[in-house]
Amino acid sequence: MKRIPSPPPSSDPPSKRTKGASSSLDSFLTTAPRYPTAVATSPPLTDRDSVFSAMIFPARTLNEAKAAIEHVKQRLHRSNPASHEMAAWRFLGPKRGRSGLGGPEDFEVKGGWEDDGEKGGGNRVLRTLEEEGIVEAVVVCSRWYGGTMLGPARFSHIQTVTQTVCRAFQAHEELASLRQTLEALDARILELRGPGTGKAPEYGEDLTVEKAERLLEFPLRFFRSSTVLDCHGLDT
Repeated sequence: MKRIPSPPPSSDPPSKRTKGASSSLDSFLTTAPRYPTAVATSPPLTDRDSVFSAMIFPARTLNEAKAAIEHVKQRLHRSNPASHEMAAWRFLGPKRGRSGLGGPEDFEVKGGWEDDGEKGGGNRVLRTLEEEGIVEAVVVCSRWYGGTMLGPARFSHIQTVTQTVCRAFQAHEELASLRQTLEALDARILELRGPGTGKAPEYGEDLTVEKAERLLEFPLRFFRSSTVLDCHGLDT
């Protein structure tokens, strides 16, 4: 039997080979695409075999909104394409002719929508965003057509699933603000206690709006009469 020769040993020292592998991993991690992440997804709503569902993503620019829409179409629903991917977005942007350097008066809410073949659907999503007071977000409302025309009822379903994710988004934003306040107050308490007196508590995924509000009751009463809240931008 013919003997297969072994590959020649690497001429690089082990440290160099390890460093090369590490560099390749670092390069992969830094260049790997970062896909949009949905804050919330509604439960599916079914009517006469048509299925409606909505997802909401953070979006501060039109490019971010478009990227989220394409992410839903090309990746999340690639194996089960929806009949229509209606979408709408709202975010703050500078007014025409303004640079944004003049303060809040330079900005306005910009919005838009896509119907994707479901005439009036994208506009209904946008109207719901406006009614719920949502900004810096994009909602993609998907419909899988079941073969039966639903008439005006489809707009009610579009609104329902959009409202669901909008309210989840509001709760997410409120919780993020409360978490930031808790962390700032904890840091200030540790500063007042001095070095070596412990560490700030960590708030896990089980933190809810109700729990955060309860946790804030004592430190807010403690600091309300001081300048601590002002210096951290936490004045209530």
